[in-house]
Amino acid sequence: MCDATDPASSVIQNELKPTLQSVRTFIMRTVTLLVFLWSVLAGCKTESSSPQSPLDFFARTEQSLRQRLIKARLQAVDSLNLSAFELYEPSQLCQSDQYLFVFERNLGKIAVFGKDLRGHPFFIGKGRGEGPGEVTGISDMDVHHGRIYLFSSARLVVWSIADTLVLDKKIGIEAYRGEVVDEHRLLILSPTSPAYLFNIIDLEGKVVRGFASTNLGKVMPLCYSGDLAFDGRYFYYAGESEPFIKKYTLEGRQLFSVATIDNLPSEGNYVQFEADGESMAMGYSPWALFSTAMIEVYDAYLLVVPIHDEHRKRLSYLDVYATQDGRYLATYDLARMPMALAVDDNGIYTLEREGGDVYLKRYPNVLTALAQDQRSTP
Repeated sequence: MCDATDPASSVIQNELKPTLQSVRTFIMRTVTLLVFLWSVLAGCKTESSSPQSPLDFFARTEQSLRQRLIKARLQAVDSLNLSAFELYEPSQLCQSDQYLFVFERNLGKIAVFGKDLRGHPFFIGKGRGEGPGEVTGISDMDVHHGRIYLFSSARLVVWSIADTLVLDKKIGIEAYRGEVVDEHRLLILSPTSPAYLFNIIDLEGKVVRGFASTNLGKVMPLCYSGDLAFDGRYFYYAGESEPFIKKYTLEGRQLFSVATIDNLPSEGNYVQFEADGESMAMGYSPWALFSTAMIEVYDAYLLVVPIHDEHRKRLSYLDVYATQDGRYLATYDLARMPMALAVDDNGIYTLEREGGDVYLKRYPNVLTALAQDQRSTP
């Protein structure tokens, strides 16, 4: 999952080289109100109404509820201070049946913990660098059948749990997020692709199937930032700066597109302007309302970590939606917003920053009790 502590510092912004400070400076010094209004309206909307219009991608059904149902404040049952192992910049968190995998940016390696959060981790990888198997950073990570897949821009690095380098391959497409479909195929979220937002590729980097046209001549790549989850049959997409959740088949058929419970307005999230008289630059506005940091799937539920409320206050919630139809069900409160998230039968695992330290925590899996409540509700 993505690091939710700074949603504006996404791979897309690094690709296009906008910064929040440069956007602020530009607005303060050079943009008139008329130009700003134009850039807002040019954000993620088009005037086309044809069946293939990019506007269709942003359509969504509103939730029947208008406010959160907060069930409880969750208390961690296990907690491990990662600073004790000199892990000061952990980001991604994934799991297998036995282990939790944490990518550490400073080391460029994967720290592997037992799910009981006891004892010392062991490490996988060669560290930071540009050589075979080395990485300077990743945009996503996934685990499948004893292999750890690292997505690093347009590069895929695969390690075995035995610390053996399996694959280091350029994949020819920018991977903002990635999920392993099976041992032969990967699902890539690529907002900067000139063709499709979602791409299924093989391990040689060849696109097997693509769908959801990006229409980059009419729509900003920033509008497509988001996160992915895959349950083995369907995949789910949650917008980072657009307030919706979608469900797709692997053939590209959209099964639902629903608004998040906040359904925050997104029209003022983006700015676009000419840079140096030669190219267009774009970025998030200083008052952008971000919707979703990450999404995970467990059984019949989607766990969604929201970022902002309507006043740009940072949230510390876990929102729960139904995988069947995207219907909002309930919310659980945490002490702080998680940086990363994983879930299994035994718990909800998070990375959380407290001051200068980051903790790996386990909360009780409350979704079983939620399922019982749902069955008993008339």
